[in-house]
Amino acid sequence: MQVGDKDSFVPEKQLRRVDAKGVQNETAERIIMTSIRLFSRYGYDGTSTTAVARESGVSQPTIHYHFSDKLTLWKRAMRHMLLNMMKDNSHTEMLLQEKDPLKRLRLRMVALMEAVRVHKAFGRVVMLEGISGGPRLNWLIREALSPFYQQFVADIEACQASGKMRRVEVSKLVIILHSVATMYHNVAPLVRETFNEDPSDMEETERYQKMALDIIFRGLAPE
Repeated sequence: MQVGDKDSFVPEKQLRRVDAKGVQNETAERIIMTSIRLFSRYGYDGTSTTAVARESGVSQPTIHYHFSDKLTLWKRAMRHMLLNMMKDNSHTEMLLQEKDPLKRLRLRMVALMEAVRVHKAFGRVVMLEGISGGPRLNWLIREALSPFYQQFVADIEACQASGKMRRVEVSKLVIILHSVATMYHNVAPLVRETFNEDPSDMEETERYQKMALDIIFRGLAPE
């Protein structure tokens, strides 16, 4: 099954648009990977093309040759990261085959948690843009978050309609699920300093995932 199907992170038409604007050469890819790291750490306003050029080992004109301006670079970096997330989504086949909406919702959470573990920068960028708001956030919503959230909404509504889940506000539940899936890695330095545990450790991550999913789905069980 190819990524980009209806139960991938975004529908196929979004994937085609992302793929059409992929990285063209090694220099551009190095610039993009550097910009992803800097944008996710310092935010859009805190990242300059000068810093990206310096960290990438290229000249400032090289940045503008490949990407024209910082906003173009940011969008290309986000598309590149999103495409890699979709390619790495090993749960697509299972999501397509699973007919039970409650099991599918749980599996969707596992897929999101795994994607965030591997691609930590995306969750951090979404958090930063979600705080600041504006045109870049609107772009992210249109390109990635809206179709992604719609999949969660459809599963939740199916669970509630079939009596497998108690009635709660769907929009708030989607945000709760997103927060639970991403926050452990978004605030990894806080977790390390406060609790002396490393979210990058696979065993720690697996324990967090199991605990979070058990708490959420027990709490959503019909009354």
